[in-house]
Amino acid sequence: MRLAVARARATGDAAIFWLDPSRAHDQSLIAKVETYLKDHDTAGLYLSVKKPVDAIDESMARARAGAKRVGDGHA
Repeated sequence: MRLAVARARATGDAAIFWLDPSRAHDQSLIAKVETYLKDHDTAGLYLSVKKPVDAIDESMARARAGAKRVGDGHA
């Protein structure tokens, strides 16, 4: 989590965790993401957990729009 938060803060990029809650292993990872993100200052950052298909759709839409940065219309 530290790396994801640090990178999102340094670059202004969105951080999307590609995890599917219908998969048991991903469920445990999602729980860890939710727990450990609370230990970090995430104010002003776009951090989300999405199913891989939804993450792909959002990532591709952001890329097509040229929007990487928080507040570029796709965050």
